[in-house]
Amino acid sequence: MQTLLRCGDWSSLVRKHLKPEELNSPRLREIYKVLLRYPLEAFDPFDPRMLEREDPELYQAVIALSIEDVPQHEFLLSLKRIKERNLHAEFQEQRSQGSNQERLQAGIKYRRKIGELKSLIANLSVT
Repeated sequence: MQTLLRCGDWSSLVRKHLKPEELNSPRLREIYKVLLRYPLEAFDPFDPRMLEREDPELYQAVIALSIEDVPQHEFLLSLKRIKERNLHAEFQEQRSQGSNQERLQAGIKYRRKIGELKSLIANLSVT
């Protein structure tokens, strides 16, 4: 969330690869949904004062989040962890249901998605 608020260059990446439902925290999920309503141009960097009149409580939460800068490697690690956690939960759910063939397919799909995620993170850390 801090990356979205503080680093305009990363905003499109955050929006592309992170869905609100992937966040465990209901508060962060709520903040993220509101932030997604703003155009990408608003994040260069984001001006929290846009929220002040709309939602003073949300404004305070965004101010608190935007205080610290997040280095690129921490953002990528956070993105990777969120995605891995959600992929693992999805795999566990699929594995607990269905036939042996369906569980096998779920495992193949899981390994493919983990590989794609690792590749994505490696490519992003190079740029």
